Amino acid sequence: MYAKSLGFAIALILAILVLPSSSYAQSRTATESVADIDTSTHPNGSIVILNKEQTDVPGYVHTQYAFIDQLCGAQLVDHYGPPVDPNDKELKLVEQRACMEIAMNTRDGD
Repeated sequence: MYAKSLGFAIALILAILVLPSSSYAQSRTATESVADIDTSTHPNGSIVILNKEQTDVPGYVHTQYAFIDQLCGAQLVDHYGPPVDPNDKELKLVEQRACMEIAMNTRDGD
């Protein structure tokens, strides 16, 4: 009886710890899927929210946004996690770094 309770408690703790980390994810896709975004109407380094949906996990949302930059164009990002603030300076820095990596890889031919 004690072993079953201990096993259940460990499984419950692992589920609580793993669920939020697996729900918080981002993926980047090519800009061809967001070709309808006019980058000339948005300032360089801006974040444009395209779609926002609630998830089954409280406090987590599925947000699709585009990071606009003259080096890499509009980069579509699928974000699962806390709500995205388009004015967040930290987020803009992260996206700027990712954009720089994309621009560097494009020029290198990798």
